[in-house]
Order: sequence, then C-alpha cells, then structure tokens
Amino acid sequence: MDPLKARLWFKFREPVNWAASIAVFAVLFFVLEWALPFWVAFGVALAASFCLHFFYLDHRAIRIKCPYGRCREIIETNTPWICGHKGCKNDNADEFPFIYKCEHCGNQPKAYKCHHCGELIFFTEDEQKTGYAECANYVLKAAVVKKREGHQEMMTNKREVIESKGLDVEIGKLDMRLKGINRTLNPPPPPQAEPKPRMPAPDDELAAFLRQTTGDEDAAEKQRKIVREKYKDDPAECEKQLRLIDEWVTSRLK
Repeated sequence: MDPLKARLWFKFREPVNWAASIAVFAVLFFVLEWALPFWVAFGVALAASFCLHFFYLDHRAIRIKCPYGRCREIIETNTPWICGHKGCKNDNADEFPFIYKCEHCGNQPKAYKCHHCGELIFFTEDEQKTGYAECANYVLKAAVVKKREGHQEMMTNKREVIESKGLDVEIGKLDMRLKGINRTLNPPPPPQAEPKPRMPAPDDELAAFLRQTTGDEDAAEKQRKIVREKYKDDPAECEKQLRLIDEWVTSRLK
C-alpha cells in the first residue's frame, strides 16, 4: 500500500470490516437457508461472520511497502513501535499502529523509519523528518549492533597493533640479517699494528751514556770535596763517606 494512503485506510478499516462481515453473513445465510432450518442457518452465518470480523479482519495488519528502490520490503503496521515525540513504547500495535497515533501521548507520527533499510517512510506530503516512529525491536537491535560494532572495532584496533608490532619485529630481523650480509661482503679492515719505537743509533746511544757518566763523575767529585771539608777533623767518617760516593758512582755505571 502507498504510505500516503495508509492513515486514511486505517480510519476506514473498521467500517470496511463491518461491511465485509455483514456481506459474508448475508451471503452465507442466504445459501444455508436452502439446506438448513432458518434459525440454524442464521446461527451458523452469524458465528462465521463473528469469527471473521473479530478474529481475522479486526487483527489484520495493513501492509506498507517501503518506497525506496533498493529496499521495497513489506512492513506490517502491527509492529511494536517507539513514539518519536516522547519515546513512548507502543505494544498494542493492533489498536494503535504507527500510522495512527501513540497510545500514551496521542502524537501522530508523520514518518516511520524502515527497519529494513533505515530510511524514513513519510505518511504526509510535508515529509517532516523529526518525531518519526521506529520499530521497538529495531532500537534494541541497533543498540546491540552498536555495542557489537564497538567491540569489533576494539578488536580490530588490537589486531592492527599486533600486526604493526609483528611487522616491526620482522623489520628488526631483516635489519640484523642485512647487517650480517654487509659485514660478510664488506669486512672491516684488519687493525694496523702499532709502529715499534725506533731504536737509537749506536753513536747516539754511546754519546748519551758518556754524557750521563761524565755528569755522575762531576757530581761525585763535588760531593767528595764537600765531605773532605766537612770531615777533615774525623778521618774515619770522611773515609766512610767517600766510600759511599764511590759505591754510588759504581752503581750508576751498571
């Protein structure tokens, strides 16, 4: 059914149902009267019409087709729904469908959010996009889906972190292999031996020895003069000091 005509059809549904029930009663009574007694035919026709009206026609939902080409799904008006005005939940959808009004606040929604594609199905030509009705189960399902999507997003982020760290480990391994290959292909140069100290020439060594020996003798001679002057009155001590000076000079020559 065209959504723009759904509300009008719901208003006329009750008299149409009564007319159909009366028509069925009349036809059935007329047929049964030929084969059954009057009161029996009347009772059977009345019972059949009663059951038809109150157990079928009165609970029959109006079927609306989603007008969007990518959806085109059927929506029955006895779907429990949430009022977009105050958030009232309408479970008595047979008497108060979303094409009629809210059972609690009396608001008449001008659109319904399709629980198949999520698009708004408008019941009036002004196409008001606020205060629309939506499926009660769809709201709960959307919350569950949103929670599941949040969990999936968290798990996806963790997987991406794990993959990133795994790639970092692989890159580190490749870097180590590359360094090993570079060391193999381009080995470091061998360490250079430290140059040995150059030995002095024999002439230079001898000249240095003579200078040192001459210096020692000069120093010893100076000390001898000092000792002789200092211990001129003590020959024994003077001899001892001179002997020590000679020993020092001898040790220097070794």
